Amino acid sequence: MTGQVIFHALTQDEDISPLVGDRVYPNRPPQSVLTSDGPVGTFILYKTQSSSSTKTQDGSSHLKEILYLAIVGSDQDEVFQVSDLISKKLHFYEGTVEDTTIEFMTLEEQEDDYYSEAELPMRGLTFNVLSTISKN
Repeated sequence: MTGQVIFHALTQDEDISPLVGDRVYPNRPPQSVLTSDGPVGTFILYKTQSSSSTKTQDGSSHLKEILYLAIVGSDQDEVFQVSDLISKKLHFYEGTVEDTTIEFMTLEEQEDDYYSEAELPMRGLTFNVLSTISKN
């Protein structure tokens, strides 16, 4: 749902795509991304931290979510560059993929940290998202 829209927005962006390609994953990266020599480039993880929905009379749903994105890589400067591009792309973002439309999205918080599974620099971005899921 919202993840499809985020994946599409980030992998189709002319500034973000050259840096991360299609390395945008829900929750955890596949093992092929975290090799013994380090990550295969900068990657993005996304997960919904909380969600509530309301059904409408026409059968569609309005969804409120808190979405967390983690930008992870071995090069801290590139991690920060990618996170800045994502912030600009997704703050006040609107977009549709299949039956999900993000109506409004705002950046609420940014934090610098380390991705504990691989001791890599990371920047976390937290967004509030309002979306509509059309009935099938």
